[in-house]
Amino acid sequence: MALASGLLAIAAHSSSTNAVPTDTKYFAGASLIVFVLSTLCALRVNKPFDVQASDTEGKDGLRDLVDHDWGDSGWDQRVSQFLVEYLKSLRRANKFATRWLTATITLQSLGMATLVISVVLLLKDSA
Repeated sequence: MALASGLLAIAAHSSSTNAVPTDTKYFAGASLIVFVLSTLCALRVNKPFDVQASDTEGKDGLRDLVDHDWGDSGWDQRVSQFLVEYLKSLRRANKFATRWLTATITLQSLGMATLVISVVLLLKDSA
C-alpha cells in the first residue's frame, strides 16, 4: 500500500495536468476500499464468541455432580452430555471464525490484485 501511495504521489506532482489516469484512480480507490473491508473482516474474526461451558454452580452443576454424585451410575453419561454441548459450541465458534477468515483472505487477495493493476497502469502510462 505504501508503494502505491508513493507512486501516486510522484505521479500527482509531475508536470502534466492530469498525471494519474482515470482507470488507475479507480483501481487504486477499489484497492483501498477492499483493504478496508478486509480489515473489518479481520476484526470480526477476533470477536469473542460465546462458548457453552458446563455450569459449575447451582443444583445439577458440574461442581454439585462432582461433590454428590461421583460414584453414582449415570455419572459418565451426564459428564458426556456436558462435553457434547461444549464441543458443539466450539464447532459453532470455529465455523463462525472460519467464514470471516476466509472472507479476510479473499479480500486481501483481491486488494493486492487491484493494487498491482493500478501500479501497472500507472507505470504503463508514465512510460
